[in-house]
Amino acid sequence: MEQDKDRLLELLAECAAKMLAASDPRRMIDYLFDRVREELRIDVYFIIWSMGTQRFGLREAED
Repeated sequence: MEQDKDRLLELLAECAAKMLAASDPRRMIDYLFDRVREELRIDVYFIIWSMGTQRFGLREAED
């Protein structure tokens, strides 16, 4: 149980650092999805981009 908690905290720290350092939001989101999808047991994410015009995106896991 403690190992799981430590692993999740490390993952959270890694993802937070990536978000803070990112210059390209799309690449950052793709990286985060690839990094956390197995741990969180997710296969798809949905995101709404709003930068002047509204864009919708859906991405499935690539195995």
